[in-house]
Parts: sequence; C-alpha cells; structure tokens
Amino acid sequence: MRKKLFCPILCLLILNFTFNVFAKEKKTYSCYSLSQEPVLDGRIENDPAWWNVPVAAGFFKLASPSLAKKQTEFKIGYIPSKAFYIGIKCNEPEMEKIAAQAKDAQNVIFDDDSIEIFVFPEGAQDYFQFAVNAIGSRWNGIDLKGGQALWNWEAKTYKGEDFYSIEVKIPFEVFKSIPGKDEVWSGNICRRDSDNPISVDRYSTWAEMGRENGQHEPENFAKITFKDPLLTMEEKEKLYRKCLKKEIKERKKGIENILQETKKDPIYNIPSFQEKFLSFYKKKEIKISKLDSLSLGELEEKLRKLINFESSLPDELGRLKDKLLYDSLFDDF
Repeated sequence: MRKKLFCPILCLLILNFTFNVFAKEKKTYSCYSLSQEPVLDGRIENDPAWWNVPVAAGFFKLASPSLAKKQTEFKIGYIPSKAFYIGIKCNEPEMEKIAAQAKDAQNVIFDDDSIEIFVFPEGAQDYFQFAVNAIGSRWNGIDLKGGQALWNWEAKTYKGEDFYSIEVKIPFEVFKSIPGKDEVWSGNICRRDSDNPISVDRYSTWAEMGRENGQHEPENFAKITFKDPLLTMEEKEKLYRKCLKKEIKERKKGIENILQETKKDPIYNIPSFQEKFLSFYKKKEIKISKLDSLSLGELEEKLRKLINFESSLPDELGRLKDKLLYDSLFDDF
C-alpha cells in the first residue's frame, strides 16, 4: 500500500503461540527449503510442494486487538539459490463481492482486493514491496519510492467457493541476494478488503506495527529464518512411526509399573485376589509385539487403547480390591 493510502495498523500472528497486542518480541516464521517447486497456478491445498510447510495465520484488523473478520493464512518456502515462494489463502464468505480491476503496474491496485508482501533481505539497504490483486495483477516498489517497472517475478490466483488464493514466485535475483542456512530476513504480509467501508476493517496484517503510519515500518517487520529442507512425506511417516512405537513401549512400561506396585499390596497375598487380578489383566492386556507390521492407523489405535488402559487401571484395580473385600466380608457370615 502506498504511503498516501496508509491507515493505522495493529496486528498479531500465528500458529500455536499466544499473543497480546503490546508484545515487544517480533514474530518469526521458519522458511524451509522445499522438496520440490510448487506448481504456480494459485492453488495451494492440492500441491504436494506445500503439504509439510508451516501455516501462518491470525491476522488482526487495524488499530485493534481484535482478529480480522475475514482471516488470511500463508506459507513461505524457498528453493536454494533459485527463488522465494509464498502461498496465501484469503478466506472470503462473499466471493461475489470480490473487486479487482487493476492491471499490472497500476497504482490503483491498492483499491482492489489485494495482498501486499514486504521483504527485507539481510544486509540490504532497502526493503522490497510486492502487491497482487485477486485477478493476479502485479505491482512492485522499493521502500517509499513508489512503483517501479515490473521485475522478473510471477503471481497466479485461484478462486474457490469461499476463498481466493495467491501463489507468488520471486527469484532471488530480484533481491540481488541469496539467503544462507539460518540467515534471517524480515518481512510482512498485509491484506486489503475492498468490500469493507470501515478503514479499520479494510486492512489486516501479520506483523505488529508500532506506529499509526501504515505498513512501511521495517523495524517492526517479522523475522523470516531460512531453514534446512523439510522432511519428505516418507521421512515424516518414518519418524512418526518411530515416535508412535516409542510411546507405545513407554505406555506399556507404565502399565507394568502399576501392576508391580499392585503386587506389593498385602491383599495380593490372598489367592482369590491373585486369581481375579490375573484374569482381569489377561482380558485387558494389549500385546505390543509385531509393531513393525502395523499401519500408522493401527499404531495410533493401539496407543489410544494403552493410554486409556493406563489412565483407568488404578481405578479399576481399586474397584477390584473393594469388591474382594466386600465379598470376603459376607463370606464370614
């Protein structure tokens, strides 16, 4: 958004953190090296390149601690030495009201339903601004210097039933910089909703702005940290399977510990209790052999059963003990 269009901004971020609007710590997004290049067609959800990429969400409306009524989420990834990719989904319950007429490089793009992307490479003197409207028209500029002739970058859009999405590819040659592992850049993503007549609801933003002069506050941009490649789906499944198997064995061990403690109870010396106890355990016991042959779903189900068994075991053993004492009381008559 150009300076003359600026409105007050206050926002907060994402995923599974808890924020407050006065938080001083900058938000951070981990930008992973993608296992494959996204198909640039505006569609994010069905593209394998985006499957494992973390989602950022939680856009706030301007000058308010309240969440924006129409939420936005995004993913960022990169192909080393090649390009920077951004996938953005704009939730829109009234798609028929989407308005976008501007063509490439036209300043009126800021009057459309659109997305603005700010990127500030490490060590650079200036930050870069990119705008894309809901029909895929592009605009770009540097700092507050206004629009410039279009650089060599791409954007595609897609319209769903209750959202529109944008995919952007920006070659690193545009930034004249290539990030290294663990290098930290900064940036922000903002959205304009042309349908809302109230300025405070018209703009939403990811990074928290500290003043009331719009998005051009590079000192308040969020951090973007470049990371190693994401796990492939096969690697992720292998790691998940390993974690499930480890947890199953730990739960089984916990159950055995409970049973060992039960055997220390004096009541265990009563033959009738031993018999009922062993019968009870045999019915409840969950075998953990041949885990390697089980599917992920079967491993998850086995773990759920073990967790339920472990949590209910003390109470069930207590009821078994009470029943034995109750029965023995009447056996004396």
